[in-house]
Amino acid sequence: RLKAAQGKIAEVQTLINNSSASAEIKADMRARLETAQSAVTEGTARVEAKTYNAAFLLFQDAYRIPRKFSCL
Repeated sequence: RLKAAQGKIAEVQTLINNSSASAEIKADMRARLETAQSAVTEGTARVEAKTYNAAFLLFQDAYRIPRKFSCL
């Protein structure tokens, strides 16, 4: 799930950079991506702590957050 989340974050980051959306929408998208990236960082820490269930849930959240913007 980690790789999938990282891939989705990168995909949406590219989408933001190439989007003609308003500055307000782009700012909202970037804020949500920061939340997703924080979940990846926390999930990675959980893997290192060997709390794999918590890590999986964080990675799942990190994947789900930017998916909402894939349709733009």
